[in-house]
Amino acid sequence: AGIDLPNHKSFPNLRPRRFSFLWTLEVFDFLGSFAEYETITARARRLTGNAYLFFGEYARQEYYRAFALSRGLHFDADATLTVDDFFTEIELERLKVHNDIRPMKEDAETQTYIADMQQGPKYTSPGPCVPTLTKHSRLVSISDRGIKMWTPLEHLFSMGEAIKHGVGDPDYPCLFQDLLESGGLSPQEIVKMSGDAMHMASFGYFQLYCYSRLRSKD
Repeated sequence: AGIDLPNHKSFPNLRPRRFSFLWTLEVFDFLGSFAEYETITARARRLTGNAYLFFGEYARQEYYRAFALSRGLHFDADATLTVDDFFTEIELERLKVHNDIRPMKEDAETQTYIADMQQGPKYTSPGPCVPTLTKHSRLVSISDRGIKMWTPLEHLFSMGEAIKHGVGDPDYPCLFQDLLESGGLSPQEIVKMSGDAMHMASFGYFQLYCYSRLRSKD
């Protein structure tokens, strides 16, 4: 078992995931290691902080207004919103705690920090990579430049799903792109998918490696 990190992968695994593989000791020997797997699949790249955020400011503002409306808050169409305008008191308090610990957790180069507003800092893993997602996660990127709340599609992109908007990977096409473009999934459903699912290619690479390193004791 080990935590698969996104900074050293060529396939779409854009956030840390814990992978485990079990075998019967009486029947098989396992000749591999998680360190070897990481070495075989390594390709250095940096995917931290705002590298995940591909929505422009206009589109993000549209999402902010729709999110505020879902909370019963109304703003002028030309108003420029920040998270302070629509976050709850609990979320704002969590933001304060995250800002206090950010200097110790943020990426030294990009100085960005990702946090989930639905979980307190003690129960998640804030930092430069995407923390563990739940079905109701609400991610924000915090930096000296300000705070940006992620859109549902940005949650989905962090799963490694090759959605379009200029960030898709033709080697790993999104199999439900038509459904996304038709509006067949609500923002809430997209966030739930991001918290429930695991990209098959990411998991499949790990499983293939593990099976290849098994040897029968017969």
